[in-house]
Amino acid sequence: VLIFGESYTSSIHLFRISLTAFILATVNHILGYGMVAMGKYRSYFLMILLVSVVSVVLNVVLITRIGLLGGVLTMIVTHFLLIILPIAYLYVLRMRDSGEAIVAQIVGIPS
Repeated sequence: VLIFGESYTSSIHLFRISLTAFILATVNHILGYGMVAMGKYRSYFLMILLVSVVSVVLNVVLITRIGLLGGVLTMIVTHFLLIILPIAYLYVLRMRDSGEAIVAQIVGIPS
């Protein structure tokens, strides 16, 4: 308000909501770097591709219906999905790997 004047006070609530996306983006980047470090480039690329399509669709729908708030909400949903998808993927990998270890133990294959 001090720098840009009173005409920008209506955007303060959008800025506050978008700070949530900043926090989510930080976690999202950490998980993304982790997936790349594990060599899961293709899987992470497919996640980003899927979320990008969801983001475009949500932007078109929400911005036309509720304006700038729709864009901010899309940003939050996008970053949230890029947290949930890698966590779910890594969980499935862990379950699969532990399941294979259990089967190997039952069959008698040394690990």
